[in-house]
Amino acid sequence: MIGNSLRVWVLAALLAAVSVPAAADPVADFYAGRTFTILVGQEPGTGYDIYGRLLARYLGRHIPGNPSVVVQNMPGASGINAGNWLYGIAAKDGTVIATFTPNVIVEPLLGNPSAKYDAERFNWIGNMEDGASVCVLSPSAGVSGFEELRSKEVVLGATGPTGPLSQAARSLNAIIGTKFKIIHGYKGSASVKHAIQKGEVQGLCGITWSTIKSFWKDDLDAGLIKPVLQTSAKRHLITPSSPLVF
Repeated sequence: MIGNSLRVWVLAALLAAVSVPAAADPVADFYAGRTFTILVGQEPGTGYDIYGRLLARYLGRHIPGNPSVVVQNMPGASGINAGNWLYGIAAKDGTVIATFTPNVIVEPLLGNPSAKYDAERFNWIGNMEDGASVCVLSPSAGVSGFEELRSKEVVLGATGPTGPLSQAARSLNAIIGTKFKIIHGYKGSASVKHAIQKGEVQGLCGITWSTIKSFWKDDLDAGLIKPVLQTSAKRHLITPSSPLVF
C-alpha cells in the first residue's frame, strides 16, 4: 500500500450553523425559499459529481428553512477553477459549498500562479468517503503481475499535470518504479473511461474504488477493467481473488 487514500472533501464558503432549534429562527427565515448550491469541481459523471448529486437529494431537509439544493459543475484546471470561483466570486452567505480533488488544497503552497485563493480560509465541514484510491487497467495493457508494472510501459489517461490522476501515476513512477506513460488533456475520470473504452489509453490511477464499483460497474463486471493497485493508509477489501491488488 502506498500513500494516503483519496478523500472526497466538502468545503464551505463560510461558517454557517445548520443545526438550530425549531423555534422562530432567523437562520430558517434566511434559507426559506432560497437556492443552496453544491459546486462540483469536476465534470458530470465523475465520483465527485455522483457524491454531490447524492448529497443534494437529502441536504435541503437538514438545513433550517429547507432551501432548494442544486448541483453546479465547474470543471477545469483539475479543480482550481472551482477553487478560484468559490474563493473570489461565490456568495459568502452560507448558500454555497463545494467539493473538489485534494490537489486543490496544496496548489497555492506549490506556487501555482493559477490558484488565486488561500485554502486556509476555506472552512472544512465534512468528508463523504474515506476509502481506497486505485489504479485500474484494461486487458489491452497486457499486465499479468505486479512486477510487470515496473518493466512494461502502460498508457494512462489524466486531466492536467496538477490533477490527482496525474499526481498518483507520477508518484508511483517515482516511488516504486512503475512505467506509466501519462496522457494529459481529459476533462475528468468520466472522459478517461470513454478513452479506455475506445482504446486511446489503457487505464488510470488515483480514482476511488467506490467510483469504480458504481459508475464503472458495467465495465468492471464485464472484465473491461481490473484493479491492479490500491493506495491508502490501510488495506481495503477490494477483489480478494485478484493477485494484483496490493
